[in-house]
This record gives sequence, C-alpha cells and structure tokens, in this order.
Amino acid sequence: MSGTLEAYDGHTRQELLVRARPDACKDSGSQRCLQNMVYNASVLELRKAIATVLNDLVERELIDETMVVLYSDHGEEFWDHEAQQAPLEEDPRGTFGFGHGQSLYQELLHVPLLIWHPGIKGKRRQELVSLVDVLPSLVAWLELENADIEVSGKWLPPLRESFFGFSRDRQVWSSGIAYGPEKISSRTGHMKSIFSLRDDRFEFYDLDADPDEHAPIDNDSLMMAFDTLTGDYLELEGRNQYAAGKLDSSQMKPSQLDDLKAIGYLQGIESESQADEEPTPQGDEAGGEKE
Repeated sequence: MSGTLEAYDGHTRQELLVRARPDACKDSGSQRCLQNMVYNASVLELRKAIATVLNDLVERELIDETMVVLYSDHGEEFWDHEAQQAPLEEDPRGTFGFGHGQSLYQELLHVPLLIWHPGIKGKRRQELVSLVDVLPSLVAWLELENADIEVSGKWLPPLRESFFGFSRDRQVWSSGIAYGPEKISSRTGHMKSIFSLRDDRFEFYDLDADPDEHAPIDNDSLMMAFDTLTGDYLELEGRNQYAAGKLDSSQMKPSQLDDLKAIGYLQGIESESQADEEPTPQGDEAGGEKE
C-alpha cells in the first residue's frame, strides 16, 4: 500500500476524502486522514484489478467454465479500539489500534468471501464460516476426488438451502497476533470472546447489540462457556502442531508452553529444549497424561 496520493488527481483525492472515515478525517490534513485515504485508494485499485480479471475471462469466453473465489486474510484497523488497547497492550511497533496483527476485533476478522461458480445460483448467506473452510470447499466444488489433504475446515455446500454444521451458532476461532502478546478469539453465534494468554484475561461481546465491540460484557456464564471453547482450541491446535512436528521454538516458545500449562492446557507436551535436557523416566516412573 503506497504511503502517498501523488498519483491521483484532485477529483480522485476529493472522492477518497469523501469515502474516508469521518472520525479519521476530522482534520483533513492529518496523518490519520492520509492513511485512511491511501487505504481507500488501495481498495479502488484492487477493485479495478479484479474487474480486469473478470472482463478478461468474459472476453476469452472462459467465464462460464471458471470458478472464482475472492477472500481476504484480514481486515485493517483504523484506531477503532485505540482507547481499549493502549493502556494494556504492548505493540513493538509503538503504535496502538492501527493496521493489522495487533488485535482480534471484527474490523480485522470480518472479511469478505465472494464466490462465482457457473453452476451455482448466487445467494447471500448468513451462516458463520471460517477461512479454513475455503480449501475443502474448493476441493469439493472442483470434484477433486483424489485430493489427499487433511484440513480442519468444513465443506460449504452452496446448492442446499440450509446445511448441517453451518448455523449462526457454529463455533469458530481466530488467533495469530504478530505484534504483541498472543490472543485467541472464540465465537459462537452473535457472542464472542477475546482471550489474552499473557494475563489470562477475557473480553466478551454481543455482536448483535454491540457490533463495534465497545461495550464488553461481564458475565459469569459467558466466562464458563468461553473458557471451555478457548480450551478446546488450545488443546486441538497445540496437539496438532506437536503431532505434525511443527511445535518448535520457531512456532511456540517454551515460555508460551509454560503459560498454557499454567492455565490447564497442553499438559504432557514438552518443548524441544525440555525434551533434550530431561531424560524420559522408564517403567513405572514415567509420568504425564496417557490417551
């Protein structure tokens, strides 16, 4: 994303200013306003690029035998939660609430998923899905019978009016903080939690009543429900990585393993450094959980 608007004429710049968020452009000459306008310019360029691809498929008479899937890996935050993050978080970039990689609020997680398939009638759907569903869905829609893949997502069968496992109450998770302490978001229906591994702290939100996530809920029943959901994710993700040989110092540091164990997860899993330093007891002295 370019950091200037030098390539755009005055009319286009004015259009970008109109499209900018009012709270970011209270001062049209501010750095925040410029960054929001540059982002909107990037969105316009992306739309043009997508249109070029689709028009090319039409001109080459390939559109009726081509599936097109458009989605994003994340959104961008423009200080939507600056006040909620700044006092508590540690961002090595020295910024709070801008860009991506520092939080798990909806402006980063609620991304588009648009699908064009010549044999499927289009429809806007409300079921809760995850990006992990894209790959198994592609395999199914393209009828790749011999595809040897193991994924955690589900197939989205779009030919049905409704389909099992994809109600609004489905459980989905998000994680992967690049700048600051790791967090995990769990969602079921319109209820959502954000869990911080560093301080064992939950935030709860009702996305129907509070879609912008500015009014956290304090509720004991939510604590119990989402503690279980978060634990399910930690246990599954940690053991999957461990079994695949991916749980090493580059994926999860010993200190992170210790944090998870301290709150009751991943018991019996050791870091590589621990495995090297501590010989495994033999016979009846061997400890750890067994499954």
